[in-house]
Amino acid sequence: MIMYDAVSNLYLPAGAGAYAGYVNGKYADCPAIRKKIPKSRVFGIDVIGDGWENASIFDYEPGCIYSPLTLRYAVFKREQFRPRTSVVYCDRDDLPAVTAACAGLWYLVWIATLDGTVMTGQRTAGDHLIVGTQIATVNRAGMEYDVSDIESSWVR
Repeated sequence: MIMYDAVSNLYLPAGAGAYAGYVNGKYADCPAIRKKIPKSRVFGIDVIGDGWENASIFDYEPGCIYSPLTLRYAVFKREQFRPRTSVVYCDRDDLPAVTAACAGLWYLVWIATLDGTVMTGQRTAGDHLIVGTQIATVNRAGMEYDVSDIESSWVR
């Protein structure tokens, strides 16, 4: 299944099985995506670490949640709030840091490869299921969005 995400809901193409949007930070657009595409599954992304009530995805990369302690706190709080819904987004290089930061916590992984390598359905070294792989960034006339391959079971 395909999922799209972008810094603006205006950039998102129609036709994906799921979408992701930011619940906080400079590009908070999750409510606009839900309004624009009301019949699709829209996941909330937390880029600061305090949106765990409205987002199940925690964005661990430079410019977002890039503190192991903040990430651990966000995943822990989400699990208390709504168990078995935490997802950590990171690139392959940051996966060891995520594994160390969230040791002992339950979470899924959405990983960025951006080279076409699909890791969806695999497990990390820490035995966490990879539910999505961000495989490409598309730029059409200055409107950039990301494309991910995701587990259809994650959308339910």
